Amino acid sequence: MKGEIDKKASDAQMIVLEDAYLAEKLALNQRFGKDTDAISQTILDRQIKRYEEAKNKDAADKKKKYDEELSLLKQSQKDEETELKKQLTKNEITQDEYDSKMLESKVNYLKQSVDLAAKYGQDETQIMQAYLDAQVEAEILALQQMEKLKKEAKDVK
Repeated sequence: MKGEIDKKASDAQMIVLEDAYLAEKLALNQRFGKDTDAISQTILDRQIKRYEEAKNKDAADKKKKYDEELSLLKQSQKDEETELKKQLTKNEITQDEYDSKMLESKVNYLKQSVDLAAKYGQDETQIMQAYLDAQVEAEILALQQMEKLKKEAKDVK
């Protein structure tokens, strides 16, 4: 780690020295009326290169943060599903409650995934489609459960 820090510091110092050299060379060429186009272009190219490197590093850092947060979100979702499965196997919840809670958990996970993708500027098209599909599935399940309750209520009468 220390060697990496030393290398970065030495690279930064080298860039500063090279920039100072080019600036001085440009000033001297201007003073003595020599051609400055090549030096000016070199300075500009170096600035563009550093800008692109910084931009790429920012994008990579952003993607890494997104991946880390998405991983935590996925793990949380898996933990929630595992807990629901345990409850079902111990008969603490019914199959209908399990189905409903699993679907609710899926919808929440997908909603949070869409929000996370938007936050980090990632493509959210596929996630949004899955989220909308899950919402439709939840509506269908709710309607089915309502019909089941109506039928049970009718049978009780």
